[in-house]
Amino acid sequence: MHYIRLLRPPKLAGSGGKIRLELVITINTDLSDSLLAVQDALELLITAEVASSSGRTTWALTGRGELAWKPGMRILKPSFNLPLQFIKALAASSSAEICISAKPALSATGVHSILTDAEAGNGLIMPVWAQLRVNGSGHDDDDHLCTRRLYFDGSKQEGAPGFLEIEEELGESMARHVWDGGVVTLCALAGIPACEQYASNQEPTMAVMRDILGTAGELNILELGCGVGTLGIGLGAVLPQMRPAGAGDCTVLLTDLEDAEARASANIARLQQNASMAEQHDNAAQLLYENLDWEEGRQGRFGPQVQARRWDLVVLSDCTYNEDGLLALVETLSALHALNVSKAKAMGDSSFTTKVFVGTKPRHSSENAVFGLLDQAGWQMQAKQVLPLPVLGSEAQSVEMYLFAKS
Repeated sequence: MHYIRLLRPPKLAGSGGKIRLELVITINTDLSDSLLAVQDALELLITAEVASSSGRTTWALTGRGELAWKPGMRILKPSFNLPLQFIKALAASSSAEICISAKPALSATGVHSILTDAEAGNGLIMPVWAQLRVNGSGHDDDDHLCTRRLYFDGSKQEGAPGFLEIEEELGESMARHVWDGGVVTLCALAGIPACEQYASNQEPTMAVMRDILGTAGELNILELGCGVGTLGIGLGAVLPQMRPAGAGDCTVLLTDLEDAEARASANIARLQQNASMAEQHDNAAQLLYENLDWEEGRQGRFGPQVQARRWDLVVLSDCTYNEDGLLALVETLSALHALNVSKAKAMGDSSFTTKVFVGTKPRHSSENAVFGLLDQAGWQMQAKQVLPLPVLGSEAQSVEMYLFAKS
């Protein structure tokens, strides 16, 4: 996929009745390593959501054909006057956000669009949302952040969550950003309740995951290398719709290095706030975060939250791109299995199978080393599934999903 990126915070310039919105935009891939190349001008749309005491209002800030990403572009710097009525609404608002997107047919806005367009061979572009500073509102930290939204529109079940909102940092750094592997893997899992609606559900991998995630008893899920938290937090959002009414407690613990803590924790808080506002409490999953360095994990040294539970499922996405960290990752997984076995024995269970679900977008052949390491450590591959990932103006890619188990 491609991602619309803001290279600096949105800026409001001018005064009185004439105020301009100034932006600096680029469009590139998840690691910011390839710009969007188009043969014809690609129309972009800018809308705004303005909140006030009477509710939220949506405004269209650009007209048809007014803003476009053109062949050969690297950066787009639009500057345009805002409508007078919008300026008045902005002055009276408590908060406002803008959204920059491609036309709807090309926008990666939800589970349904990502799964169905991938199956149809259509490349997509993910929109970006950013706060507008209104009357000095907000915090300085907000200036360096934007958000992505993933709508759970594939599930028609009553009470299904509206959307997942994940914040990331502005700019083109590959760190603390949303990546393709986490997004597409989450979409495949979030599409499970829709059953036959998606081709991805007809594969054995999703059938097994449906059984694991739909268990009626206690369910504990641990994520390694969570980054900004797309996969783990997204699972926390959709699990209530996957599990039977009155199911046991469910915990999702996100882990990563210390520099991921701020964004992951903030995104957990976002989901909890949205769920609270929507009054979605039944069957809710408990979302937690704890730092975990695989150099510590490979030696069986875990924090108190990891040690507190037996983990029914370990998940990870886009964690195999760095060959130097693969051995530490596999040894951490084996140490987690040893922890699971010891807890199972203490509960009178003489055997326990640890399951590991991996989602990854292959980037180079060196990543394949992880499969040999897993095999040597006694992990058995139980299922594999490949989802297509078309890319506008470039060769198609894919996201691979695997389920491993160790007894």
